[in-house]
Amino acid sequence: MNGSVPSSLDMPKLRVIEEKTAALQDVFYKGDPLTPFEEDLQRIYMQNKLQKYTKFEKRRVMRFKVVWTVSDLNRYQDQINYRMSDPEYFGTSKPEFHPFDLDNAIKCMAIHQEIQKTSSIRKAFSYFTDTKVME
Repeated sequence: MNGSVPSSLDMPKLRVIEEKTAALQDVFYKGDPLTPFEEDLQRIYMQNKLQKYTKFEKRRVMRFKVVWTVSDLNRYQDQINYRMSDPEYFGTSKPEFHPFDLDNAIKCMAIHQEIQKTSSIRKAFSYFTDTKVME
């Protein structure tokens, strides 16, 4: 043996190392797994960043200056693999999109309303307009 292939005795150790490497690589390229609320916050953040970027493009006012990258655009489109990475070039070249979960979106909308201390009238109005439209 020339040492390039591990022996059959070392195969369990190799499998453990490969699993850990794959998990770390997945976290590096796709990010930490997020809760539905964190995903919703990230979606809102990207929406606000895009609005600020478009205001800067229109008005050229420095307070609206934001760096908008290809990764930001991919994340705004809810791509799971939003970073341009080697596995994407050599493995899966097509984007993977995060499925939209309507039930979690409705739950997160209620949480956001609680955080923003939305009035009960506005909550009732949003129930009849936004929630009914989503259902």
